[in-house]
Amino acid sequence: MATLAVMGAIMAGCSTEDNVIVDAQQPADQTRTITLTTTVTLDGGSATRALVFDKDNHKVVKSFAAGDKIAVKYLQKGSSYYETAISNELTTDDISDEGKTATFTVTLDDPDPDNTEVRYVYPVSMENDWYRNTLLGSEQDGTLATLASNFDYCEGSGTISYSGTTPVLPSITLKNQLTLAKFTVSDGTSDITKNLTQLMIDDGSHCYFVSRTAADEPIWVAMYPIASTQTVKVTVSDGVNSYERSVSEKKLDASMLYSIAVTTSPIVNERMTPLTLEAKENNATVSFKLTSDVTQPVEYCTYASASDTWSAWAEYTSEQPINLAAKGDKVCFRGSNLTYNESNISCTRDCYLYGNVMSLISAKTFPIVTSLTGSHAFVELFNGNSHIYNHDTRSFLLPATTLGNNCYQRMFNKCENLTTAPDLPATRLTISCYLEMFLGCSNLEHAPVLPATDLSDHCYERMFQGCQKLKSVTCLATNNCADIYYTGEMLAGAGNDGINIYTPYDLSNPDFDLSNYPVFYKAAGTNWPTTAPDGNGAIPSYWIVKDYVAP
Repeated sequence: MATLAVMGAIMAGCSTEDNVIVDAQQPADQTRTITLTTTVTLDGGSATRALVFDKDNHKVVKSFAAGDKIAVKYLQKGSSYYETAISNELTTDDISDEGKTATFTVTLDDPDPDNTEVRYVYPVSMENDWYRNTLLGSEQDGTLATLASNFDYCEGSGTISYSGTTPVLPSITLKNQLTLAKFTVSDGTSDITKNLTQLMIDDGSHCYFVSRTAADEPIWVAMYPIASTQTVKVTVSDGVNSYERSVSEKKLDASMLYSIAVTTSPIVNERMTPLTLEAKENNATVSFKLTSDVTQPVEYCTYASASDTWSAWAEYTSEQPINLAAKGDKVCFRGSNLTYNESNISCTRDCYLYGNVMSLISAKTFPIVTSLTGSHAFVELFNGNSHIYNHDTRSFLLPATTLGNNCYQRMFNKCENLTTAPDLPATRLTISCYLEMFLGCSNLEHAPVLPATDLSDHCYERMFQGCQKLKSVTCLATNNCADIYYTGEMLAGAGNDGINIYTPYDLSNPDFDLSNYPVFYKAAGTNWPTTAPDGNGAIPSYWIVKDYVAP
């Protein structure tokens, strides 16, 4: 058995700048003493720690609560890796001194007497580095209660001493490792905090995304300290409209509590915009046929341009018609499903398509989601929809960098009025990921750069087949380029608008008009043989093949 006294402190300071007001406030308690004995249980983490904001005195009052736990990291005999011991939950009898002192009970299994370094982590939800970064990055909900339970992260270290053969745990000082902040946001005219459901902070090293229910309260965030040399971008959204401000030369220290008031400007941020269809003409009807693979609810909201108002999010019923009565009316969709295999969005009249498709994968955290873990995620999502158009100033995002098999198969098949394809940032491909993705998009002119160097089965097969107006394709693959198992008919019938496909181009003839001939840019040193116009190879012979040169 051993005892441990641990004291923790939170300090304060202040910082201000135009349009960003940072007020650092000192919490009421300056020290905490924890007495630790032995015994151990391993559990998932603290959920009941008390941390209360005193609005009248502008202080945060920190205290222990029943249910709290602490993690003790130490070395066992014969091991070079730290073991983690988790204390029992606190009971009310363990807490004294108005919550500032608590006695924890923990068991260390065969600690090494020759390697006596020990570290305490509080609360236990923060003890694993990878899990801590995941929690901070995507699991904050902007409330003080959740921040107190899971994110007010303290550590301290010391060495185990021995009384004879009995280990005695040290008395150490716990120090807060994070910056704690409460944000309020203005659009330059009024405070918009109460309307906000999303806040994203990107300091160049870490990105924190907060998803919350709109409330007339500040947005509480825990972050790693920020150096004055870092530029911090703050982006907020009310679920549809986005606002942003970049801040530089602001130093946010650990063990500090800051009140941060930010004045933002409206922006277009497709990353934070859910999948949206906007009527290009009056009386367009949009419907979404949901297959049995969609097991969780899908929601929608609408925008009426005449009144400049948004509806509340509501559950969507498969094939429910959404009438967009006037040009400029919109409908947005969101959900939390791994796959929408062969579900299909259709329109009766022309509509613009933009926003982030990942709003269908994670309704609340889609701005930071970049993985498709289910197979067939968006197979045929817009298949046959000849009424969708690219918007002049808005974009449709497919931001996934981790792909599932068949994820985009026939996603835009026969979407005849698309002119520009979305960016495809993934560098690792999966089976049939882009199979027939833009098949029959006869007006498609602009293809995305295909950055992957390694190909997967059927990944580019018939990807742009029938895209007659396609001007160029950049593909940086370095293996299996000539294998039709990977790239068969990739450009069959593509890029042939305005040319005689049976008249070979002549690069050596300065008088030969090459202006209408499409260009395939390949990675230098790779071999992409061309095939007859009606062959099954990747590149028809009327395409000009050149080495890609980075800009």
